[in-house]
Amino acid sequence: MGKPHETFVREGDDLIVTAEVTLADALCGWQGTVKGIDGAVHNVTMDEVITPKTRKIIPGQGMPMKRGSARGNLVVVFDIRFPGMLIDRSSLPAVLN
Repeated sequence: MGKPHETFVREGDDLIVTAEVTLADALCGWQGTVKGIDGAVHNVTMDEVITPKTRKIIPGQGMPMKRGSARGNLVVVFDIRFPGMLIDRSSLPAVLN
């Protein structure tokens, strides 16, 4: 078995890539980019709350399937950066900005 890829995890024909988002972005919406295995840049817009279980599917940008020309999906999962300590409620606006 080879070394794991530094960016992607394979699940069947799908490729999983992780996007880091701030807590503010997770709560208020996020726009960013992710690169596919072929180097193509994909714009991603999230207009909903992002949770640790949220996944965004980019169809047809995963691994080639064994038969035919179809490809699996590129699946974006999110790593939400939370504060490292408890904060006072009055400090919340500063943490979210």
